[in-house]
Amino acid sequence: MYHDGMLFGGGTSFLPLYTSLPMNTTHQNITKVAIWFHGALCNADEYFCEGLISAEAANAMEDTLVIAPLFFIYTIMGKHWAESMPPNAVSPCWARQPGGQSFTSSLWSVGGNSTPITAADGDEFTISSFTLIDKLISSFMPGGEWAMSFPNIQKVTLMGFSEGASLMNKWSFFSDMPLVTNPLVTVVYGDATTYMYFDNNRPTVGCRAEMNTGTEHTCTNYTVPAPDACKIYATNPPADTEIEGWSSTSIEGYNVYEYGLGINLDDPSLYSSTTVYAPYGYIGKYLLDDSATEVLLDKFPKKNIKSVQGAKDACNCGSINYQNMQNEWCYPTVNPPSIPPNPNTPFCTTNLFGGMMGTYTCCDTWPDSFAGISGNDQAGGSCREMLGGTNRLQRAMNYKSHLEGFYAARGVNYTLPMKFFLGQHNSSAFSLSQAVADLAYGDGWAM
Repeated sequence: MYHDGMLFGGGTSFLPLYTSLPMNTTHQNITKVAIWFHGALCNADEYFCEGLISAEAANAMEDTLVIAPLFFIYTIMGKHWAESMPPNAVSPCWARQPGGQSFTSSLWSVGGNSTPITAADGDEFTISSFTLIDKLISSFMPGGEWAMSFPNIQKVTLMGFSEGASLMNKWSFFSDMPLVTNPLVTVVYGDATTYMYFDNNRPTVGCRAEMNTGTEHTCTNYTVPAPDACKIYATNPPADTEIEGWSSTSIEGYNVYEYGLGINLDDPSLYSSTTVYAPYGYIGKYLLDDSATEVLLDKFPKKNIKSVQGAKDACNCGSINYQNMQNEWCYPTVNPPSIPPNPNTPFCTTNLFGGMMGTYTCCDTWPDSFAGISGNDQAGGSCREMLGGTNRLQRAMNYKSHLEGFYAARGVNYTLPMKFFLGQHNSSAFSLSQAVADLAYGDGWAM
């Protein structure tokens, strides 16, 4: 493992990177770059290790560079990260989303702008995580920062899981990089909690059964949600207007970015591209311009985007009426591998309504939420999340149907390529799946 960084801002700033090879020496044999994006815990080191294991399992280490960037909530000085970095350079950091627009996300996961950074000329600026991803890919193209160190790159594959999947889902819409074929740029994501819809319709209640609806689930009925569409998720209906632990039953903001392409009309300044401190300045260039958004919508079906989902990521311990699978998929019987091993019975906090199966507690984010002696439940139960589906797998299937139906209505034949791995919310199973290996290290999918 190497610590390195991608410089920007005239050398005053850098994006921290974990890399499998030194970036300042020539590697003629490397033809592939596999970039792994971390989840909400900002645990890029763990995703880097999973990326290494993935490449090793595919016998791809001889021709693959593995990278994991760190999008962090704190700044890091260059002298504390890598000898190759200017000692006083700083990494960008991102705050949580403003205005309660998200219940889970920091700004980095939705392309938000960083906190202010001082450039070499003394001016302050902010930078979107989406801009940095574009720059990272460009670094391996002719004229890029690492084009001479890696002169034979043929493909760049970007993998995102969980919150990293949310990042990839949004970035791949706004960026032109997934259109690039030399080198071939491929986006792979799986098991996000939410997805960005392209219009203000959502699956009707018949497509949101509160149970595991499986990998064959499809939805053909979408509509603008009624004002009381989330009342069915209230903790104590009909008088109660709260979804305990998550949100009110109000649909207000259900189509505001990151859930859709709408904006927060209460504060349009959040999206101003002319204000250095606007948290959605990058996104606002498109969301405030209908013609620019239309261009992106037209480009999307041509992009090289793939979905790899956990076939058993279908638990929800935080929704009062949800029917969890009564087996080890939702009630795990062993703790994840750890050093030292944890022989105790698995335990998940924030298990609001999943209850117990014998002595085993409901866990809807096993094993990835486990740290130390317990895990927690994060499948999501807010109104905005539940309007897309009641569990992560169902939301992914509904989103696939949404995209295909959306483009069919525009006269475009589009299918989101999707495969599955046998597992729950498990980034290791995702990274070791044959579906991911074929894309990152092989010849892709035969569809």
